[in-house]
Amino acid sequence: MKANSNVSNGMGDRGPYQVLGISEDASFEEIQAARDRLVKSAREAEQQRVEQAYDSILMLRLRLRQEGKIPVPDRIRYPDRSVPAEPNFNSPNVQTSSRPGWLSGLLDTPSSRDILLPLGIMFVLFLLALFDSGDRPPAWAMSISLLVSLYFLYVKERRFWRSVLLALGGLSLGLLFALAVVQGIGFAGNPSSAVIIGPTLLVMWIVTAFLR
Repeated sequence: MKANSNVSNGMGDRGPYQVLGISEDASFEEIQAARDRLVKSAREAEQQRVEQAYDSILMLRLRLRQEGKIPVPDRIRYPDRSVPAEPNFNSPNVQTSSRPGWLSGLLDTPSSRDILLPLGIMFVLFLLALFDSGDRPPAWAMSISLLVSLYFLYVKERRFWRSVLLALGGLSLGLLFALAVVQGIGFAGNPSSAVIIGPTLLVMWIVTAFLR
């Protein structure tokens, strides 16, 4: 039975079904799949809207079930037994965190793969650079690490120029950090490649894994 109700009243042009991108007669599995997909891919500010839409649909289904209009699987767990006030899905900005917006959009919550894979590649580059006989840090190691950082940053957000800026910023910060390490240690002559490339790759890995 199609769950047609006043679900869009007070919501403007977009109701909870439109927010999740599903029809009003969608099954529970389709509702849950749409919610999981959007929460995973949406930005933090958009996740609140998705969760509110999901809760509103469940409350509507609960009310229709209590009225005997539709069957609802027993495995559904409702967050509240009362029907909440309908949220305004047309609000342009939904703040879900006390952190500044620019910081929330910059920091990432990486998975184990997002942390360990770049770390492993950077570590291999560091080991290979140790065998370079040149007096200066090998340019090939810096170039490869820059491309690695650019690749992993681009995979997260699919924003090329943002990824380029972050990768170049990570390389610049890494070199500055390496210079600070050299000055702190107080090398009398030219520092070895390891002293320069080690701190540089460390900073680039941090930028690659924890920023987006």
